[in-house]
Amino acid sequence: MAAGFSHTCGLDAQGNAWCWGGGPLGELGVGPLPRVQPTPVPMAGNLTWTAMSAAQDFACGLASGGTAYCWGQGGLAGTLGDGSGRDANVPTPVAGNHSFATISTANSHACGVTTGGQGYCWGENSNGRLGDGTQTDRPTPTLVTGGHTWSHIVTANPG
Repeated sequence: MAAGFSHTCGLDAQGNAWCWGGGPLGELGVGPLPRVQPTPVPMAGNLTWTAMSAAQDFACGLASGGTAYCWGQGGLAGTLGDGSGRDANVPTPVAGNHSFATISTANSHACGVTTGGQGYCWGENSNGRLGDGTQTDRPTPTLVTGGHTWSHIVTANPG
């Protein structure tokens, strides 16, 4: 299960994704359904999921095979990682054709670790939270500097 500000998503035992709650910016990932779903509804796209992470107004997940997808608010510094800067009400592939093993979201950015142990982050980069040595927002995944091999990167909301 992954919970955002007004929405929740979960994976069932077969790898199907379900979301519920409020989704005015597409956070439910179920397409143009009503903006409030009080019971779980299936996510669009007929994908099999292995991981899910939700943030305030967007969410991301990993499909089997390691492709990362995000949905919800994308205009906030490119949080969806697809480079468009637009909101999406269905899962949208993250740019770069990376195969991710883990993914984590925070209110305005996301990070993932590839199956080869490289860390990539995208979205808002205030205070250098993307780890690329800058404070420039990145609408697509950018490599975390330092040459480390990562097993997990966990994002957090500013406190």
